[in-house]
Amino acid sequence: MISLASRYTKDYVGRVTENNVTRTIIVKKPVRPNTFDFTYYQWFDGDRIDLVARDYFDDERLWYVIADANPEILVWTEVAVGTVIRIPSG
Repeated sequence: MISLASRYTKDYVGRVTENNVTRTIIVKKPVRPNTFDFTYYQWFDGDRIDLVARDYFDDERLWYVIADANPEILVWTEVAVGTVIRIPSG
């Protein structure tokens, strides 16, 4: 269940099984194409999503904006060096 106070209130709860491990995840409702403009960022060794958010938004607490724009990345501590992510800008 998603709390009514959560930013995920309009999304869905789903289950993903990978390597015989099942996790409960939030499944974002699809965003209409061209709703946002994106800047693309290539992941480097030592990067962390909160630090990237601080660099782009001046607030590390906005890490979830980047996470929401990249729903294919489930574990942000395991992003491979060289991965290109989307940073919303607008």
